[in-house]
Amino acid sequence: MHNLLRTGFVAAALALLPACVEQRPSVVPEHANLHIPPVPMEGVEIMLPSGLRVLVERDTRAPFVGVFTFIGAGASSDPKGKEGLAHFVEHLAYRARPYGKATFEGLLEQAGAARWNGMTSLDATAYYEMGPADALPDLLRLAGARMIAPTEGLLPDDIQVELEIVRAELRDRSELGPAGRVFGAMQVALFPADHPYARPPIGTLESLASLTLDDAKGFVRQHYRPHDTTMVIVGDVALKEVEQAVHTILPRELTAAPASGAPSRAQAAKPAVPPAPPPRSAALPQIEAPVSMPELWIGWSLPSALFAGRQQLRLLKRALDEYLDRTFREVHEFGSIGTLLIEGRDASMLLVSVPLRNASDPAASLGRILGEVDQMVAPLPQTVQAAYWERAFVNQQRKAILGALLEMEHPAGHALEMARSTHFAGTSSWYLRSINDLAGAEQGQIAGLGAEYLGRKRARAVYVVPAKGGAPGPAPASRSDAVGRDDERTPVQVDAERIRRIARAPGFAGYRQYVLPNGLEVIIGVRSSKPVVTAGLLLRGSPRTSASPAEAHVAMQTGQAASEPWTAFGGSLRRRIGSERVEYVLDAATGNTASMLQALAWSVRSMQIPPSSFLLKARAAATDLEHNRANPAKRGEIDFWKGLYGPHPFAHSVLPADLLRVEREGAEAWLTQHHAPRNAVLAVVGDVVPSEVEKAIEEVFGDWADDAPAQKLPALPKIGETRAKQPQIFVTNRPGATRATLHFGCLLPPLQGHSPARYELMAQLAEARLHAVLRRRLGMTYVANGFAATLWGGAAHLSIRADADQGRLGEALVVLRDVLRELEEGKLAPGELDAARLKLARQRVLSHVTNDAIVEAVLDARHTGVSLGVVDQYGSALASVTPDDVKEGFRRCAAGSPTLSLVGDEAPTRAAAAGAFP
Repeated sequence: MHNLLRTGFVAAALALLPACVEQRPSVVPEHANLHIPPVPMEGVEIMLPSGLRVLVERDTRAPFVGVFTFIGAGASSDPKGKEGLAHFVEHLAYRARPYGKATFEGLLEQAGAARWNGMTSLDATAYYEMGPADALPDLLRLAGARMIAPTEGLLPDDIQVELEIVRAELRDRSELGPAGRVFGAMQVALFPADHPYARPPIGTLESLASLTLDDAKGFVRQHYRPHDTTMVIVGDVALKEVEQAVHTILPRELTAAPASGAPSRAQAAKPAVPPAPPPRSAALPQIEAPVSMPELWIGWSLPSALFAGRQQLRLLKRALDEYLDRTFREVHEFGSIGTLLIEGRDASMLLVSVPLRNASDPAASLGRILGEVDQMVAPLPQTVQAAYWERAFVNQQRKAILGALLEMEHPAGHALEMARSTHFAGTSSWYLRSINDLAGAEQGQIAGLGAEYLGRKRARAVYVVPAKGGAPGPAPASRSDAVGRDDERTPVQVDAERIRRIARAPGFAGYRQYVLPNGLEVIIGVRSSKPVVTAGLLLRGSPRTSASPAEAHVAMQTGQAASEPWTAFGGSLRRRIGSERVEYVLDAATGNTASMLQALAWSVRSMQIPPSSFLLKARAAATDLEHNRANPAKRGEIDFWKGLYGPHPFAHSVLPADLLRVEREGAEAWLTQHHAPRNAVLAVVGDVVPSEVEKAIEEVFGDWADDAPAQKLPALPKIGETRAKQPQIFVTNRPGATRATLHFGCLLPPLQGHSPARYELMAQLAEARLHAVLRRRLGMTYVANGFAATLWGGAAHLSIRADADQGRLGEALVVLRDVLRELEEGKLAPGELDAARLKLARQRVLSHVTNDAIVEAVLDARHTGVSLGVVDQYGSALASVTPDDVKEGFRRCAAGSPTLSLVGDEAPTRAAAAGAFP
């Protein structure tokens, strides 16, 4: 039985939102508003006799498909004392051998998956696989196999290796970022000890040590059941064919009614209120975490994201975020304040992070923040706060509506959210209904929600200080005879035509390209998509590449547009500062395209440094930089760039004292010179009419002054012919580290207008080998990534990152060394090169689905000196790479300032480096 769904936004309601009540100078006309055309959604819902629900949505923006499986059991279902079990089962599922010798991960690659992952939250476990559309039958078959046999064929070694990986993930979260320790502390602070949400989703080292294969099998028997599972299929598919495939490809265990009849789908009980938080301790709790400066984390428990209304909680989060930002953005005591909403089935959490530039009295700082929150939610109708709610609510409502539309543009996020809401609400209509409810939300509802739950009495806080730690004992480096290839898999052979067919041209060469008389390069891309449009403006050069990096750094930290006109249509300006570029990006509904371009032009052309706030912001920038440079990870990155690029501007860095010497006039002069049309590329992509976009661009960018010259490209560093005996090694001390990180890089010859396909293939080969050995075989790393970076003018370098237990760092470095040497010597296993190029071709299918991704791709191409026609020919370039090309690429890498930056406890890290690179 199935129900055909053809649903869309209630566009009329959204278009009638009132104009912003705050009156201020703006380049956006007064009638500018949020105008969203109808959003067509074509799909089918299939309810199987087993209780399994399958939602299918047709998305023709690119030839891709994704299969998303949502199981209604997560960390809150872990038995007491077995915390981390749900997450461990998720890991084991990729090592399972449902059909014999090949692991599930290997089967995914053979099936055509380009991207896959598993996620364990408080309430659920979710898996997804994405790839070319014609891979759907195999991906669907494997998704079914995982549901009924996620622990099939596991060996004792599989259990131990995967436990090591989970332990590595736990340590990474605790040592390499604040998330693990901070979130765990906030869970304990906000929920009673006997509440499932008070326990860490990934577990503890003690609970992980107790997990067994029998535990995993028991969890699967209890929770991996059709009636507690929702599957979503999204992509360029024919609905009737997918419906037939669901019935014929999925195993009978997932489709047929059980002998006793299908059990009813689980329904969450509606909690009246979230549980009261535990009593507040007399002293402010303090923990250590890898943060650059001390931070306050403040949290409140909120009702269920389902029954309080997901969108109402999100509006409350947005309101708090804007209020705190406007209240404290000019206050030196605090850094950039952030908010985070964690949505749950039974309760939710709203967290606020407050970096403390002045941490002399954290309790007083906490009191100041909570005092302002009390003022914001005070139920006094004739106060400044009432005016704030009146002004801010409409802006936040618009942002939320546009944000919901943009969420639908991202297939993975959209599908997972649709699966989650459908699963727990029990109806497929709840997801879209909750979005449409945004237009009818009233400010009184949100203000009332804040007054009820965000009071001082319900707030709990944790004081987070930069980690110091103890000192683990060193371990000697061991030798590795691994070559990184996976012998379980059949060698892959693909012809050039297949690669070109999979990585088909996105059609960028057909985009409208021209240059305005003032020198601004313009690219307009028309595509059938959701009714949204994205515009990005790239400015060549950055603070690093400036003749005066300190002035440029201060300019970017203190400069601001004269107003924020994008709020009139729900937009949020995003500024991306790269090592050699600056980008400004805006999204809008297609009905607001002209207003969006006007707002983007205003944001760049009106950029200024207010005299009243310059000294305060410059001092804040210096303080932030001082804290950042004290962070071992940040120092390691500085060393990496210096080792790789030496004296070249790409590696420039500034000191806090340099910023304090900058004068406002010098910083503003840099802004004027840098923010100039001859230095810029504008890309506009979406479901738009080119002639209308051209007219709007001419109106708002045509008279942009062109007296400033284009930024000069620094001469690119030259690569010698002599192979370095060993990489330059930099060690950054992180006392007491139990996890160490490595970052290897080497310069590659400039692109000179050619496709980066060869370099990306090199990165994929290195990543695949390191992943096979360090993670799959040895279980010592959670992350091993390879990346080919391309910069201004075609500069390029190879980047490889991994982490390892401190005591096994030497072993990891030996593996890295051997992998690089073998690739330099041209030692490729049969089918290894074809497997790598096939994976890149499949990933290419997923690279150009959203407008934002396309804008970034075309801007990056033009910035690196590559034509859009060359981008379209990526498949041909990928297919033409030979083994000799790869060998030559790694030979040049060995001569291109090879650099290795290590962050860990100093003594054992240096010993590990000396053992691997004597």
